[in-house]
Amino acid sequence: MNSDRVKHRLGRLVSLGLIRTIVPGVSSSIFRDGWLASIFYLNLNNPGFDRPPANAIGMSLALGDDGFGAFDRLEADLYDLRHQLRKRRGVNDNKALLAHAWPHYFTPEAVLRYLFNERAPALLALRVCMYRHAADLLDDFPVGKVALSKEQESKLIAALQAELTGLGVEYPAESKALDSGVQDETKGDDTLAAIVVNHFCSMIVSIANVYQTRFTELREAKFSGLRVCILPVRHAAGDGADKVGTVLFDGVANGRNLCTLVQASVGGGTICDTWRREADISIDARFRHGLLSKPKS
Repeated sequence: MNSDRVKHRLGRLVSLGLIRTIVPGVSSSIFRDGWLASIFYLNLNNPGFDRPPANAIGMSLALGDDGFGAFDRLEADLYDLRHQLRKRRGVNDNKALLAHAWPHYFTPEAVLRYLFNERAPALLALRVCMYRHAADLLDDFPVGKVALSKEQESKLIAALQAELTGLGVEYPAESKALDSGVQDETKGDDTLAAIVVNHFCSMIVSIANVYQTRFTELREAKFSGLRVCILPVRHAAGDGADKVGTVLFDGVANGRNLCTLVQASVGGGTICDTWRREADISIDARFRHGLLSKPKS
C-alpha cells in the first residue's frame, strides 16, 4: 500500500471517529533517533470497535488567561524571538537586540536556543512528550499537588535524556541567526544542558499540576485509581492550546456518567455538565475538546 492510500485510509478512520487525532511523525535533531514516529489516539468509545466504552472523559475550559500554560508560554516566547529577529534581518546589531531580549522572556535563553530551529510539527511532538510525562506524574500523585522527590526528579530527567538529544554532555548546534547573540562563555555544555532539562522538568510538573487542579473533583469522586492520558488539543497559533484540557481515564466507573465538562465560573466556583455517552456531546464540542478531529480536505 503506497503512502497516498495509507493517508486516505487514515483520513477515513478519522472521519468515522475511530481515531481521535493523529500527531504526525517528524524528523528533528532534538529527538534521540533523529525522528519520532506518528502517534495515533484511538477512540475506544466508538461503537465501531464493537465493545463497551473503555475511556471515561474529563474536559475543562479555562477562562481568561488561566489557560496560558507552560508549553503555550514556551511557544509564545519562541515565536516572539523569531519575529524580533525577522524584523531585524540584515541589521548588524543582533547582539545588542538579543542581550536586551533574553531577560524579557519567561523561557530561559538556553531553552530558546535549544528549540530555535524547531518548527510546529516538532514542537507539537515535544508537547505530546511532555503531556505523556505529566500524565505519568498524575498516576503517581492521584490527589494533591505534584511535587517531585529527588528520586522522581532523577527518573524524569533520565527519561527525557533517553528521548531527547542535547540533554547530556553534548549540546545541539545553534542557529546561525543566533550566532551574534550574547552567550555566557563561562557556562559549559553540561550547564546549558542542565538548564534545558531542568526547565523541561519544571514545565512537566506545571502541566501536571494544572490538570490536577482542573480534574481533582473527578479523580477523587469518580475515577480514582484510573490511569490518565492527556489529549493534545489543537488550536490556531496563538489561541492558547492549554485553555482547553481533555483527559481520558483508562476505564469507566459503573453507574457513572461517561463524560464530564468542568468549567470555572465567573464567581470562582466550578460548573459541571455530564453526559451518559460520548455520542451525546455535540459534534462542535467534541471538535473543540479534541475528542474528534476534522478530516483534512
